[in-house]
Amino acid sequence: MLERFPYGARVCFIGDSLTAQNTVQWMTVDCYKRNFPDSNIEFINCGVAGGAAWAALQYLEDDVFIHNPTHAVIGFGVNDSSRWDLSRPRSFERYDRMVSAFERFKKCMRELCDILIARGIKVTLCTPPPYDEFHESSEPAFVGGYALILAYADEVRKIAEEKNLPVCDYFTFFAREMQMDTLYCGDHVHPNHHGYYTMAKYFLAQQGLELGEEKATPPEYLREWCKKVGEKVEIYGGELMIVQNYTASLEDKIKKVEYYLEHCENEIPRKIEIANNYLRLKPQQEQILKDIKELYIKNVFNK
Repeated sequence: MLERFPYGARVCFIGDSLTAQNTVQWMTVDCYKRNFPDSNIEFINCGVAGGAAWAALQYLEDDVFIHNPTHAVIGFGVNDSSRWDLSRPRSFERYDRMVSAFERFKKCMRELCDILIARGIKVTLCTPPPYDEFHESSEPAFVGGYALILAYADEVRKIAEEKNLPVCDYFTFFAREMQMDTLYCGDHVHPNHHGYYTMAKYFLAQQGLELGEEKATPPEYLREWCKKVGEKVEIYGGELMIVQNYTASLEDKIKKVEYYLEHCENEIPRKIEIANNYLRLKPQQEQILKDIKELYIKNVFNK
């Protein structure tokens, strides 16, 4: 079981695109709002599309510590795994890359936990959900993907045991549920909406809470907040996937993204979309972060 977040807690969800999607987060906000309307718990989405444990270490100051969190929920492993290498022919080179990725994950996850704990932040770890290797979809699955992510989930459990941290074991839960339910999109990695609902329901159940019936969209009072969180996610996704230099000046960041768009003929459409959104939203970043805070206080805290 997981402890419920106490009154006045500031909870940062730190993770990759599964966190950045914000679905589990708005469902968690709504559940706490219904059950503890005066708890003044602030839930903050610090997920970054394409994120990994090593990348989180670079943006802790700018995207986590500025919120002065009391609690952090961490979910990494899917992107850390270098799962794309499974599509390459077997070779010593492929093996070495995947071993190197795993070693980096082990090191960075421990470092991430240690930094947060040293700041007095209470950490909860989440195992990554399984790679859905066994169901047919529009995209071919990587053979060995399930076993690969299992190793990362095992490592998260090991870290939790070493550091006496609570763990939300999505991997074990999904490994069972995915046999009886359709939980994934066609890429074998990202949950569909029902899958995110299942994640949120399981997380909250571990805290002794009932999520309630599945909702297709956020409740009205959270919609503008979700929109602004989505804008923030696009900015940080662009920083990680395209700029790749958090310390660069704004001018240099904009130039790099503009250069990328001039030479991106063979890139995937989603990455091009992120780049265009970055140019549009990056100059508004300070206001977007302010809006997220103000909307939360107004619509969740009712202040």
